[in-house]
Parts: sequence; structure tokens; C-alpha cells
Amino acid sequence: MSKKIPIIILTKDENRYLKLSVRSILNRTKANYHIFIVDNNSKSSDQKKALEELAHKENITVLYNSRNEWILGFNLAIGCIQKDEQYDQDFYVLSDGDITVPLPKNNMCWLEYLLSKMKKNAHFGKIGLALDLGYIKERAEFEDTFKRESRYLCGPCSSGLIIAPVDTTLAIYRKDLFILPAFKMLPGHASLVKPYYYVARTTGHWQARHLGWRNYSIQDGSQLEDKIKCFTRYAAYIDPIVLNRLPKSIRLYFIIFKPIFKIKWAVIVLYFWTKYILEHFPRNFNELQSSVR
Repeated sequence: MSKKIPIIILTKDENRYLKLSVRSILNRTKANYHIFIVDNNSKSSDQKKALEELAHKENITVLYNSRNEWILGFNLAIGCIQKDEQYDQDFYVLSDGDITVPLPKNNMCWLEYLLSKMKKNAHFGKIGLALDLGYIKERAEFEDTFKRESRYLCGPCSSGLIIAPVDTTLAIYRKDLFILPAFKMLPGHASLVKPYYYVARTTGHWQARHLGWRNYSIQDGSQLEDKIKCFTRYAAYIDPIVLNRLPKSIRLYFIIFKPIFKIKWAVIVLYFWTKYILEHFPRNFNELQSSVR
């Protein structure tokens, strides 16, 4: 039997969507897999109850972070996976906790499809499921979001995939995607992709539903403030729809301090690139040249 593909779901205080997300994976995935749910210090009693229930299900492991570390939370599960030989060490699937996967097509599930694309196309380092834009298409408050997501679908195509930026929404990663010594997630990870890898999105049937869009206008104020403070520390993007719902003081905190933290993470990215270039120059100069193809 093939080794289990690790699927890591990062979550915080979203019990209703989390259960729908996990249920979609359990019901719509045929490939051999194991789900790791990493909770980023949730406060909701409903979330904690949901996690306890999910922890008793077969093929699910629940892990807890002592603080909300945003994308760094993935590394708790990644560390466990890298120490256990029962899991496939070549590919990782990372997802937010508010994503549902598509139904199988032609007797192939979404994970089998992503794996097949990765194995047949060595130039892809990361492939994400495109997002179903039906919910935001006709909603005025999502006009900018819809335009941005639509632009991603206009990129060049290769092997039936669209070359475009992909965030952590739901994507499959090669273990050697990044210039880091070992696979892990860092703020600014999109700037750490090796120069010979493409990042792509799926097309057609293979679309995920982003349930979190439905939550933008109803999230609890205190939870939003906690999210903003966390995202500020890691210089993360916040949709203006969410940011504009917050008190002016919190918005100013984000606007003032995000650039400062961004410099911190940019320096870290620069360090890893300097190290990578020094280790690969001039022996693998062609590899570096490919970054400007």
C-alpha cells in the first residue's frame, strides 16, 4: 500500500466550517491520506468541542498550538510528519479550515488529480485548487476580491493548469519547493520558491469552495481584533472587507506596524536566498538563470 499523503488543516475558532471541510475530505477522497488538524489557540468552546469529536475519528490527528502563530502553525504538524515513515515525505497538502473539496470526476478524486499532475509535470512545485467564485460574483462588497481572483484565471496554461499565485487556501506542495534546508512554512513563503518551479491553479471542475467568504461580515469583533494583531506580526494580507469592520485604532495598528514586521520577514527571506545562491553558484548557475525565463 502507498504511504499516506498528509493533509494539514490550519484552523482557529471556525467550528462550523471546519466540520464541513473535514466532512468533504472524508466523503470525497479515495487516495490514501491522513488529516492533521492544527488549532491555533482557539477560544471558542464550540471549536474545542468540535476538535474533541474530530480527534476520535479514524485517519485524523488533532494538534494544538499554545498561541496563534498564523502560517507557522502548519510547522507543528510538518515536524510530526517528517519523523514518521508511514507518511509520504514527497508531498504535503495544506489547507485552511474553511475549504470544501470538489466531488470526484471520472472516478478520480481531487487528491488523485493533484498527485497525478505533480507526478507527470516535474516543473510544478505547487498546485492549488481554484476557488469557486459563484458566491462573491454578484456581491458588491466582494468586487475587488472577485476581480483579483478572476485575474489569476487569466494566466498562461501548462498541462491543463493555470500558472498563477496560490495562497495556503488548499494546495499540494513538493517537499523541495522552497530554498529552505527542509520543508516548512514561513511568512513570505511565496518568495522562497526555487527558481525552476512553477506555481499553478486547477481549472474547470476542480474548484474548492471557500466558506470563509460567508464569514467576512459576521465574524465576532474580538476574534477579528485577535486576527489582525496576529496578521500584523507576520505581515500578512487582510482583505479590506474585514479590515474596514474594525475600530480605527486597530486599523491604524495594522497600517503602522505591518510594514515594520514586513521588513523583519523580508530580511529572513533575503538571508535564505543569499545562502541558497552561495551554495549553488557557479556550479548550478543554469538553475538560477531559469528564474528569469
